[in-house]
Amino acid sequence: MNPIRTLFAIVSTFVLGALVATATGLDPITTGGTLAAARASVSAAFCAFDLSLPAGMAMASVIDVSDLVTEYNAYYNLAPDAAERRRRLKDNLYNTKGRFDSYFMEVETDSTREDWTYSENSEVLQPYQTAFTSKGNLTLKPNPAVLFWAKYDISHVPDHLVLTYHSWLRGNNLSVDECPFVEYVIMNHIIPRGHQDWKTKVSFKGVYAAPSAGTAGAAETTANGVRKVLRDMNTAGMVTPTAMGALPTDPVEVYQYIDQMVYDAIPEQYRDADITFMMAEEVFRLAADGLGEKHNKFYERTKETGDVLRVFSKPNIKFAGFSEMEGSTMIFGTLKDNAMKLNKGSAKKEIMKVETMKRELFLFTDFHSGYHFADPTQIFMNNQDLS
Repeated sequence: MNPIRTLFAIVSTFVLGALVATATGLDPITTGGTLAAARASVSAAFCAFDLSLPAGMAMASVIDVSDLVTEYNAYYNLAPDAAERRRRLKDNLYNTKGRFDSYFMEVETDSTREDWTYSENSEVLQPYQTAFTSKGNLTLKPNPAVLFWAKYDISHVPDHLVLTYHSWLRGNNLSVDECPFVEYVIMNHIIPRGHQDWKTKVSFKGVYAAPSAGTAGAAETTANGVRKVLRDMNTAGMVTPTAMGALPTDPVEVYQYIDQMVYDAIPEQYRDADITFMMAEEVFRLAADGLGEKHNKFYERTKETGDVLRVFSKPNIKFAGFSEMEGSTMIFGTLKDNAMKLNKGSAKKEIMKVETMKRELFLFTDFHSGYHFADPTQIFMNNQDLS
């Protein structure tokens, strides 16, 4: 198909329809009579117009305007103006509220792997005797932290917007990297969607898988989430989950389960520390109801990072629910400075490189992130959802 001839046919059809409508007394800017048929012809011509990329060029991401063209037809006029059309263009509200990550200390690094070590000394106390009898071994154990390389790669052809209601996003700039679409799609969609993908698919449930060459991998395979980190530590014998049994379903029993974890899972030397047990939201709601029912009151909630409840018998120990852990029966807690999220180039999550090749727009960025617990012996958890 010759694109020049097709474009000429589109313009000719539209102009002819407008002239006929005017000659018959119809307003060429409103629907009705001959103009409606002209618009239908334009829409049909738009669908036939070849906007695909030349052979050999990378496949661009889709700007799906098919429903827009069907409803508003394949043309653009100046009423209403671009500002009003932007006001009427409602963007999806992405789920970017990262309460889960707020419980992990953010650490910026220039490394893609950090070699941590944790240590422990065996028993040293012994009854006195005159002879020197050495006792007590110091053990240093490796605990490497891995950061995973992640990226956003998106390419678009903004010209796909020209013959649509939102042609203002393409504008009249010759260079596609200067059109309003660039800032719009980066700030309102790509970056917030990237945060949502990490929060909902990686932060807790992610399991890394190497991508197939030349094929974009699934978001949940970008990096190991916290559950995978804990599972690997358990497999390696680095953590000792407490055998609490299956999680009950009765609210009071769920709360008692958490209360018992304070004493069964947390060694005495840590019970006065500020520790928050993290769990799925549905488990938290049951425990919250159980706390109110058991103690005949709705216990005071704090507003540190959302709804958090304190264990009645040990108020310094708190528990909180997270949507990231939906469907999991795992419950875990640790000391505040023991849980970390390591980042390399974290500022690049908020910006993108913009390049063009002919009429195609390329947007991309990359960064490294990974979760880590510095001392596995300071992780206190039940023995559920470990495989």
